[in-house]
Amino acid sequence: MATLSDLKERLGRVRSKERGYIAIQGICRVLVALVFVIVAFFLIDWIVDLPYGARLIAAGLGLLIVGYVAYRFLYSELRKIQDDDEMALRVEARNPDLRGRLISTLQLARTKQSGGYAGSNQMLAALEDETVRMSDPLDFSQIVSTVMLKRLMIAALIVVAIKVALIAQFPDHFRALAERLYNPEKQYPTKTRLKGAVKVPAFVARGDDIQVEITLDPAFVIPKAGQILFINLKSGTNIPVELLPVDGERFSGKLSKALEDVDVVVEIGDVRTKKVPVKVHSRPEIDTNRSLEGVKYTLPAYTEEPSPPPSRFGPLAALQGSTAEIEFTATKPLKSAVIVRADGKKFDLKALPAPAPVQVPGEPSKPKEPEGMTWRLVGFQIEKSGSFHVELEDANGLANYPKPDLSGKLYGPQPLEYPIDARPDLAPTIKLVKPTRDSTVTPTARPVIVYNARDDYGLRMVWLAYNILHENDASVTRSDGTSERIVPKKATRLEYKIDRDENKKLRRDLSKATITFDLAKINAKVGDQVVFWLECDDYCDANDEAPRKSKDGDIEPVLPGEKVYPRTQDVKLTVISRADKEAELRAELQRLYQLVERAEKGQEELKVRVLEIKEALDKLTNPK
Repeated sequence: MATLSDLKERLGRVRSKERGYIAIQGICRVLVALVFVIVAFFLIDWIVDLPYGARLIAAGLGLLIVGYVAYRFLYSELRKIQDDDEMALRVEARNPDLRGRLISTLQLARTKQSGGYAGSNQMLAALEDETVRMSDPLDFSQIVSTVMLKRLMIAALIVVAIKVALIAQFPDHFRALAERLYNPEKQYPTKTRLKGAVKVPAFVARGDDIQVEITLDPAFVIPKAGQILFINLKSGTNIPVELLPVDGERFSGKLSKALEDVDVVVEIGDVRTKKVPVKVHSRPEIDTNRSLEGVKYTLPAYTEEPSPPPSRFGPLAALQGSTAEIEFTATKPLKSAVIVRADGKKFDLKALPAPAPVQVPGEPSKPKEPEGMTWRLVGFQIEKSGSFHVELEDANGLANYPKPDLSGKLYGPQPLEYPIDARPDLAPTIKLVKPTRDSTVTPTARPVIVYNARDDYGLRMVWLAYNILHENDASVTRSDGTSERIVPKKATRLEYKIDRDENKKLRRDLSKATITFDLAKINAKVGDQVVFWLECDDYCDANDEAPRKSKDGDIEPVLPGEKVYPRTQDVKLTVISRADKEAELRAELQRLYQLVERAEKGQEELKVRVLEIKEALDKLTNPK
């Protein structure tokens, strides 16, 4: 026979069944709300093309709606406590024949268990028996309504079926819907589809073309043409430009001579891309007004000359072998600066720290100059004449030299070429003053050689070079029938170092300097011929290999490693005996006496002729 405990267990089972129904109803409501939110979000985003921020906000609002439904119809309903008294009242409401017995029995039994007085035991037992007997045939589960459950389950099944059908029909669209939550650039699939992003430069130089290029996916519809919309950010004007095919799937178009910032939108087929901003800036250039002392020269050390004053950035002109420190200020901050010489050699410049602003009392403070404005190159060698240019590139990739565009072709202006004038250090000059003609000497003679020498930056050395030709040496016959001994190419050289002047300066000009040539020390014999000349050198090594001419005017070849110095003409000294020299001198003296005598006779005849002319003039002027 059933007892009061069995009755309570039946009430508990009904309560559990009702909670299960509530949970299923809540899940159905949440599922319906979720599907409606997803479909609504998809339709709004697909039609309006929400910006990324609005997209995230709309997704957040949708999740809030789903969360509210879950809280209101699932969590809150499940938290409601249905105790035995409430369940008993609901059972009695559905079964009025009980007339309060079920609730009374439960309450009196609870009072008795707590130790309170609930009446006599016989009465309570009789009430329990009667209540159990009358409740035993009753179906307590009838108090749980299934009408709403059935409706919600049908609605959920319909909504889920529609959702599954939509996903099956438009899988790419819903995949794109999910990707658009974390990828701002993701677009919904269209009949015409782009392969990759729109190719458009983020920055262009003012006055240049804005070139746009796209590539279509050949697996989808490829239209014949499209258009590019260039939207001016200041005026809002829209400039359409035709988008034409280049080769199959590639299309391109351009806006000529852009002057202001624009947004670029591509429309082709059923594709309309998002706005792509393009900034229009000026190209980087050298600010010549701020580079007034941009070039500082250091002359070669051998010149011992002070550095010339700084000059404005531009052409380079200095003595060959000098070094230049090049510094300039650009019109805008740069990422890199490179000097490119005409022979292709490149020199990287380094950016200088921005100087602190100079505060002038009474004037508003000036902001600090941006970094990357001033650049410097130290030790640029002035090796040879030519030219150079400076390649500048700013942080946005704009440059003052040609760079590849979207098609890979070089596009941009040619940088200004600056000349390099490497003035050569001319070789020194030397000239014999005495002797300048061939002559005869005795074996012990000490002829004095007088010469003039000059160099722009200082003389270093003078050599007396000579060769001794003996009587049995080989000779060559000239075209006029005369013969001459062959002078060896290798000569003996006596060195005479040039000392500094009284002011410790290098000597640049030697006038009538002398060298005594002691023939006794070189063991010259009677019958020999001594051929000598002078050579000189300065402190510059770059002018030591100048070609020289022979007596016949031919250019003599320079041997490898041989240094060729400036030289005087050759003078030949023929060595004769003292007696022969004495006879020669006497004959020369006799010749000079004869010349003097002829000169005296001529002077007497001249005096007579002058007197005759004077008398004739007097007669003409005084006819008396």
